[in-house]
This record gives sequence, C-alpha cells and structure tokens, in this order.
Amino acid sequence: MRILLLEIRRILCSRRNIILLLAGLTLSVVMGIMPITYERASYLDADGNIAVLSGRDAIEYHNSLYEPIEGDVTPEKLENALAQYQEAIGEAGGLSLYDEEFPTEIRVEKIDPVDPLLFPLPEVYADPGTGLQTELTDISLEEIPDFYDRAVEHIGDLTAREYGSQNIVDKSTEMYRQIDTPFQLYGDYSANALDYIVLNIFLLFLICMAMAAPAFSENYENGSDHILRCTRYGRRHCAGFRLLALVLVFTIYYLICMGIEIRILNQAFGTESLKTSIQMVVQVIALVPLNVGEVQMVTVLGGLLSLLSGICFALFISARMRSAMVSMLFSLIVAILPTILYFAVGLSWLVFLWPSSGIGMQNSLMYQLLDTKFLTIGDRGIWVPWVIIAAAAVELVVFAVLSIRSYCKHQVV
Repeated sequence: MRILLLEIRRILCSRRNIILLLAGLTLSVVMGIMPITYERASYLDADGNIAVLSGRDAIEYHNSLYEPIEGDVTPEKLENALAQYQEAIGEAGGLSLYDEEFPTEIRVEKIDPVDPLLFPLPEVYADPGTGLQTELTDISLEEIPDFYDRAVEHIGDLTAREYGSQNIVDKSTEMYRQIDTPFQLYGDYSANALDYIVLNIFLLFLICMAMAAPAFSENYENGSDHILRCTRYGRRHCAGFRLLALVLVFTIYYLICMGIEIRILNQAFGTESLKTSIQMVVQVIALVPLNVGEVQMVTVLGGLLSLLSGICFALFISARMRSAMVSMLFSLIVAILPTILYFAVGLSWLVFLWPSSGIGMQNSLMYQLLDTKFLTIGDRGIWVPWVIIAAAAVELVVFAVLSIRSYCKHQVV
C-alpha cells in the first residue's frame, strides 16, 4: 500500500502532470458551457415583433414551449404536428421552410411548437429503395398511424441496402423491436451537447495518454530505473503498483471531469429532458432502448473502459521504449489512429479492434450506439458497440499483463 501511495504522489506532484490535469478540468468546464451558448430561439414579443433568445434563455423558452407535447410520442400527436406543419406551409404559399422569404411569424407560431415531433418523420418515411428522406409535405396523414411499424420496416430496408444479409436484417429489426414505444419526449435536449461529451472524452484521453506514455521510459532515460531495480520490490511490484496508481488516478480524474461537464449540461437543459428517447434527439434509427440520460451513462462508462485499455497499451509501449519522447509520440499516434483509419477505410475490423477504438470522432462508442453499423463475418454481422466493448475489456487485461512483463524483462544497459 505504501508503494501505491508513493506512486500516486509521484504522479500528482509532477509539474507537467499538474498542468495537464488542470487543462483537462478547464476543458471540461468549457465543453459543458459551449453547447449551451449555441442554443437559439425566436418568439413574438408583446408588440408583435420577432425577438431572439440565446443560451439558457432559449433553452428555458423551448422547455416551456414544448410542455403541451411532452410525454408519449403517440401517432395522434405526430399526425396533429404534421397537419399543423402542412397547414403552415399552405399559409406561406407553398414556400419551403428554409426559404429566406418564409414568413417568420408562421414559423414561430405554427411550426416551432411542434418541431420536435416532426424530427423523425422524414427518416421513417424515407423511400424504401433509395433511402432518401421524404419531404414533410409529401407524407400523407393517413400513413402516420403506422409510424412505429414503418420505423421497423425502415430499419430492415436500411440494413438490407447496406449489407444485403438477411441475418443482419433480422438482427437489426429484432433489436429495434426491443425499444419501448411510444417514444418519450421531454424538454429540449440538444444533440450538440452529446457531441461535446464525445469530444471531451477524446481530449481527456489524449491528456491521460500524454501522462502515461513516459511512465517507464523516462526512468530508463534519466537512469533512476537502475536504482529502482536494485531495491527489494524493484521489478514486478514496482511495475504493478505504477500501473495500478495510474489506473486509479485516471479513473477518478476522468469521472470528475465528465461529471463536471455533464452536470453543467444537465443543469442547463433540465433533468426532465434526460427522459427523452434518444431516437427523438439524434436519429430515429438508433437501435438502443435508451433515453438521453442512459446514453450519457453508457457513453461515459464505455469511454472509461476504452481509456483504460488505451492507457495500458501506452504503458506497454513505454516499457519497451528507452526514450520518453519516442514513447509519447508513438502512444499519441496510436491514440488517434482509430479515428484516422475510420475516415480512411470506413467500417472495418481493423478500426474497432485497436485499443481505445471507442474513443475518437465518428468511430466513438456513442456514435456507433446510435447507428446501425455491423461488422460482418460472411453473411453474419456483429453490432459494432459489442466489438468495441469486448475488444477494450480483453485488451485492458492483455496489455496490463504485457506492460508488467515487458518492464520486468527490460535489460538495463
């Protein structure tokens, strides 16, 4: 225990590490505030003029505006919302909502109050052959009562076009049927806020990698490792407690940083909005039966697993390298490699079998949770989030063992 405490003290007393830790805490506050500042809302003031709200004022206005439509997203609510939208378009002379000449008064009075209910309709009623979304004005009101059945059909059409495998079609539609319906809608939680959670996890991961990468190699470089190896607990115990200390420090630090960001976001958007089905916030094709709050939790815990897997891989590299700078550069390259590979080769086993494959941008666990991506083996498929979680769990153990073993076998020259 004394060795563990000494290792934790060594980590927290380093000037470089203190700067990095403070930078991560500052970034977490910034990542929590930024999505709030992007929120905008328009309304008619007492004089009949258009007024614009921003930030928390806009969120509070939207939360009050959407109160009449909160709760179950029933086909009746969807039908009324679509009818109101089509009526508004008719009053505007058939102009597109995105046309600069579209009357702002009509948009504010008729469309904005039901806007969240309109969000899933173009996707669900997309063309089965091409997948192109259907304009709201082209959707018949008579089709809306079958909304949830049509959503399941849309998932089948989507996976059939993408994979051409009946096994994957059956698996994806079965997963979608497990989602509780009707969907739930509460308040105004922004998809941008979830994007900033993903971004913050990535930045915290880079900070932790920069701290962990030189853990062994800097001792090789400055000669202090020669002394440590001469002590009673200078090999396996030293390596094991150093790894454990880093894991404990990074776990607590990561949870504190993510807790700060999510607390700021949830306080601003309202805890009631966390009960909203994720299908009503990001995209209706999400295969997970989770609400916004549950997606936050899964993203944070999955991110922690991937982060620790990446950290153990960085320690393995550090135990093999004699230069702290080379170890750090190599570890940071590996950290961003899944994101680079995803943009370069797309959906591939190569991308998601790397340590920390669930951290990054489009390859991140959250974005894969909210999509219909499968990795194929013949005509069969495995849902990408399962691959990310399984790979991270296995590699966490494997690279932890390899890093200790590599340090013990290191030859002092």
